Amino acid sequence: MYTDQFAPYNFINEHGQLVGANYDIVNALCIKAEVECDFKVMPWKRAAMLVHKKPYSAIFFNGATY
Repeated sequence: MYTDQFAPYNFINEHGQLVGANYDIVNALCIKAEVECDFKVMPWKRAAMLVHKKPYSAIFFNGATY
C-alpha cells in the first residue's frame, strides 16, 4: 500500500509512524480482510509508477484508493 504525506489523512508523526484518517480506514480494512498490508509513504508520482509495475499493490490518498 502506497500513500503520500497529506495531513490529516496520512502522514508520518513525530515517532516516525504512519498515522491519519485514511491510514486508519485502510489498515482496518486490511485487518478485516485478513490481508497483510505493508505501508510505504512516497511521492505520488513514484507510487503511481510502482503500482503499475507491482501486482497486488495499491495507492490510497485523500479519501480515494486505486
